Amino acid sequence: MENETYCFLYDRRQAAQVFKRIDDRKLVLAILAINPPDPGWDGCVVFRGDAGQGEDLVCIATRGPAARAAQERLIEGFERHGIVVQQVFEGGPEQEEQTYAHAAGGVWQEGADGTS
Repeated sequence: MENETYCFLYDRRQAAQVFKRIDDRKLVLAILAINPPDPGWDGCVVFRGDAGQGEDLVCIATRGPAARAAQERLIEGFERHGIVVQQVFEGGPEQEEQTYAHAAGGVWQEGADGTS
């Protein structure tokens, strides 16, 4: 479906132990950079949403074409680098706190419309 949303939560403190001095946005962009979108993912958006469960948890969500596949690929990337995903959800936050990237032309482009 075009507007499906999926999300997962990870612990910011644990990620900081693995990736020193890198913020949430840069971490997600780095993982996306080594996991390019498949053809047909154009319009899929990756964003930070409200975790609603404390300051240490970060909510990363995907919405749009292939959102579920994009979420699975992100989770695999996090776990491959030693960052444990705390919870996974079908559905997700309605509000985008910050859009990190969108799929266009077989690459992840930073920002909602190619701008950061």
